[in-house]
Amino acid sequence: MGDERTFNDQTVVVYKDGFILWIPAMRLQATCEGNLLRFPFDKQTCKFRFGSWTYHGNQLNLTYGGGNALSAFDLSEFVESGNDWKLLDYTADLLVLKYACCSEPYHTMVFTMVLERKPIYYIHVYILPAVILSLLIPFQLFLPPESRERLTLGSILIISNILMIFKLQEILPTQHVTLPLLGIFYSLNLIWSFLSLIATICVLNVHNRGPRRGRVPDIIRWVFLRSLKRIVCLGNDNYYPLSSTDCVSMKGLENPMLSSSTDGQKAKETNNGSKLEADVEDLNRQLHVLTARARTNEVKEEMLGEWRQVSLVLDRVLFFLFMLTILIYTVVLLG
Repeated sequence: MGDERTFNDQTVVVYKDGFILWIPAMRLQATCEGNLLRFPFDKQTCKFRFGSWTYHGNQLNLTYGGGNALSAFDLSEFVESGNDWKLLDYTADLLVLKYACCSEPYHTMVFTMVLERKPIYYIHVYILPAVILSLLIPFQLFLPPESRERLTLGSILIISNILMIFKLQEILPTQHVTLPLLGIFYSLNLIWSFLSLIATICVLNVHNRGPRRGRVPDIIRWVFLRSLKRIVCLGNDNYYPLSSTDCVSMKGLENPMLSSSTDGQKAKETNNGSKLEADVEDLNRQLHVLTARARTNEVKEEMLGEWRQVSLVLDRVLFFLFMLTILIYTVVLLG
């Protein structure tokens, strides 16, 4: 039979053969140097070491509870529900160590636990929103170039990715050796959000170039309007570019009333014919001026349409490029 005695509010059971059973009421907290590379699909191995530096093995003998290593862990009251971790494996080892300072052995008990994180909560809160934000990055380039919401959407994506990075940093340990793949995924989303905003600015610049920059260069016309246009599914209609003479600015027709009045005065000075013939000639000149002006405006609209087609093709090429890149690093990092 054992003799139960209390020391310092702790219950100790002393048996007649010298066996002492002491179960202190305490909560142990240990820090595990875990590998967070696969967070939140990670597995961590934690080790707990118990021993005495005051008493050596001849004075303090550590043994397994229950007599063997298998019964050293008492999991009768262990409950996994409500816990973020799942216990996969556990072992207990008794080490007998000798040090250079002392000849006596020292006993150390090492408990090892393999834990697996339950990822359901992290998938809904951290992974799913990040994937949705990454898919919005290329679809930003799918909007029409004249849409004002493109820059607004790009700015919102950058701010959202920054907030997601801060949110992830709050749940990770302050000191971790490896950077999680999820953190790398957030950083790549931020970088590509910034690049998509820069690409949007470039597309808008091309879209609004128009006649002030002249006709589209031949190399750009051949690459974008004849080759890439069919590849990016924007049609394969025949395209007839403007000729060099059509793109010449008709500066002499900028003020048609002045040129017509000057021609009219010369006509009146050189021709003293009938008034009817003079009126007919004046109407012909006015008709020629109006026709030439209409042709000038048509040429300007055609040049503007060329640049808009180039911007549309460039937009679609960037869309496929961004979509392919984002799908690749999403599968690599989160797959």
